[in-house]
Amino acid sequence: ASSIARSAGWPFVSTTIGRWFTTTDGYLGGVMRGANDFFEELLKHDQAIGFIDELDSLPDRAAMSEKDREWWTPVVNSVLTGIDRVKASGRPVVLLAASNFGDRLDAALVRPGRFDRLVPLLPPSTTEEIVAVFRYYLKSDLAEVDLVPLALLADGATPAAIEAWVKQACRSARRSNRSLALLDLTEAVAPKGNSNLSLLEGCAIHEAGHAVIAHALGIPVRRVTI
Repeated sequence: ASSIARSAGWPFVSTTIGRWFTTTDGYLGGVMRGANDFFEELLKHDQAIGFIDELDSLPDRAAMSEKDREWWTPVVNSVLTGIDRVKASGRPVVLLAASNFGDRLDAALVRPGRFDRLVPLLPPSTTEEIVAVFRYYLKSDLAEVDLVPLALLADGATPAAIEAWVKQACRSARRSNRSLALLDLTEAVAPKGNSNLSLLEGCAIHEAGHAVIAHALGIPVRRVTI
């Protein structure tokens, strides 16, 4: 979401439901004020990208007990009203939200005119995509270094994991009072550990066996790792 805002050159206004609790007194009125403040801030701008992270923190009222529903319904309605206000303003505002649990969202949130367009964002699935995520977090560091071997080690990683590895590698370089090196990043992605070499060899032979059987059965083998 922030990348979209940077690309557009528009202000970026973000929030979480958790923030509505931690920045207020946590009571019903305070949480509703937190929600309202987000939409007010969004509408201060002529054009903006608005983002609500972890949207599933706003629970599905259909899956709640009657007692819990009584408390949450005003909060949910406050958010729905805020979304409708943004839409009715006619301003060029893009409202985005993220959730790992799209199936848990309240039906009123995902009806037409609200968060009705669901876009799956899966972890990077190709070597090129993994390299691109590393480049994003590395910025100008290691610009001339081939990161493909590192990307192969990072197969299956989420962008959040890659960001954490880059930060860890940068801390390691700073502690040594030098520039970031590929070795810093490699050791963050694949720590040396203290495994017994014969044990590692046994694991390697075992996993290679899986690959040989898959190949014999005509199942594509993308990568083997221990």
